[in-house]
Amino acid sequence: VSSRNPFSISSNTRGHKKIIDDGIILHSSDGKSYIRKSEINNENPYLKSYKIMVSKVTSEHAGEPDKNGMFRVLSRTEILNPNEVCTDSYLIIGKFSQRENVIALYSYLKTKFVRFLLLQAITSINLSKEKFQFVPLQNFTSNSDIDWNKSVDEIDHQLYSKYDLTDDEVTFIQSMIKPMD
Repeated sequence: VSSRNPFSISSNTRGHKKIIDDGIILHSSDGKSYIRKSEINNENPYLKSYKIMVSKVTSEHAGEPDKNGMFRVLSRTEILNPNEVCTDSYLIIGKFSQRENVIALYSYLKTKFVRFLLLQAITSINLSKEKFQFVPLQNFTSNSDIDWNKSVDEIDHQLYSKYDLTDDEVTFIQSMIKPMD
């Protein structure tokens, strides 16, 4: 998980609406636009990688569950390709040379298991690198003990089994965390 503002782009930065010479895609709260690649440090470790962009504000802006007592936790969550960047409104998670690895990470982040563990560390509406302290790192390659090609629900059950969660613990997680499509 990146530290805050991984690309040193202010939250209020908006790029050009049309493709520009030497342009790369900028993701902001206003959507996609384009900025010059020269505006980004070319040595940035995330620039040339597949990665996940996650809103640094939780889905529950007031920190409260929905009317059923459930949380979504993560708000905007998207896979970014190499040469795609984002503003300070987002965190970056992962950096991979292979697209299938970032797809596996994306599936992992959508699990109730991960979002429940994140919820345990959240004390405000803001996410940061430190909020992921309880989320175990996984192997996102085809050699993993988790089959990342399964549905998110099936991946959740693989994780519950891997970490020896009891039926009561699984029921509790399932009752607290909303599905994430």
